[in-house]
Order: sequence, then C-alpha cells, then structure tokens
Amino acid sequence: MKNDNLIIAFTEKTGKILPRIFCRRFRHCCVLFPSEKNEFILVQIGIDGVRLIPVGARELRRLEHAGWVLVGAGFARPHDLGGQTPPLQFLTCVGFAKRATGINNPFIWTPDQLYRKLKRKNHD
Repeated sequence: MKNDNLIIAFTEKTGKILPRIFCRRFRHCCVLFPSEKNEFILVQIGIDGVRLIPVGARELRRLEHAGWVLVGAGFARPHDLGGQTPPLQFLTCVGFAKRATGINNPFIWTPDQLYRKLKRKNHD
C-alpha cells in the first residue's frame, strides 16, 4: 500500500542560533515524502545541503519518542495552485515544506507558524 500524503516533522531541537532567538516552540521542520516501500524519505535542509534519509515505521516511532511532532499534509497539486508556479522561496526548512504542501502564505516564516497553519488546515 503506497501512502500518498506527506508528513511534516517538527522539533524544538536545533543547533542554529537564529531559530533559538525567533522561534517560540518549534525551531526546525523536515518533509517526509512517501516512497514505494511503505516507508518515507526524510528531506533535511541544512547548511551542508540537502540530505535524503530513508525512514521506516520504526524510525517514525523513534522520532516521536524523541519529541518530534508529526503532522500529515497533502501534496501540492497543480490544480491546488491555480495553474501557477508557486513563488520562489529561500531554501529553508519552512520554505521547502511550504512549497511541497502548496502553502503560499508569505507571512509564514517559522516552523511554529507552519505548524499552526497545518493544524488549522487539518481541522477544516
């Protein structure tokens, strides 16, 4: 069974200085794309570039046990964007997650703001 939804993983832990100053709760996020093997590919954006990490069910449970919060989100589909290309964004964890989910709100800059947006979207 192939999963067609994304998971956005949020954490309070980061080694970066600016998120510690500007972010209240969540300070980093990662996008987990479904793969064909009933697992996910975690895409981590960092100073050293982009890393792709395979993540199975066991690793998802370990992330949750380590304090990560997992939120389901849908893919950005062309019809969701009105046929337009999503706006360019900085290559940050939040910018990448917004692009993957099709969120075009220019005022979402921090992982905490993205978390609140996704939680509201999931309740609608």
